[in-house]
Amino acid sequence: MKINENIAIFRKAKGITQEELAVAIGVTNQSVSKWESGQCCPDIQLLPVLATFFDVSIDELMGYEPVKSNEPPRTDIQMINNSIDNYFAPLISASLNILREEGTISTSILQRKLRIGYGKAAFIINKLSEQGYININQNGMHTPTDKVFK
Repeated sequence: MKINENIAIFRKAKGITQEELAVAIGVTNQSVSKWESGQCCPDIQLLPVLATFFDVSIDELMGYEPVKSNEPPRTDIQMINNSIDNYFAPLISASLNILREEGTISTSILQRKLRIGYGKAAFIINKLSEQGYININQNGMHTPTDKVFK
């Protein structure tokens, strides 16, 4: 539904004429007539006035309905995690290449080869461990699992 149709519907629901609406919000009745016929739209500054007069939101006045998705709403935590994953994806990929070449990986190797800080290197090691790409051997070294070479 469009704003012109909504203005007419809300006005009629209040049981008032175009002239009465015009007087109430401070415009000419010709303006209201043009809005309802779709010849033009109210000035943007009048939207809150009209919405308040009709006791509706500006969204309702405009006929806006959000598009509903079949996906559940994403939480802030999910969005943050996705951003982190997107940021680290190239670093993790490069780290897997280093792991294949070196046969072992550590925070110091990642810091040196990827030119990143300890915190990022430790995060990558943790992600590789969580995803099953590395094991810690008896000497405390991070070695590749079979998954690295698949």
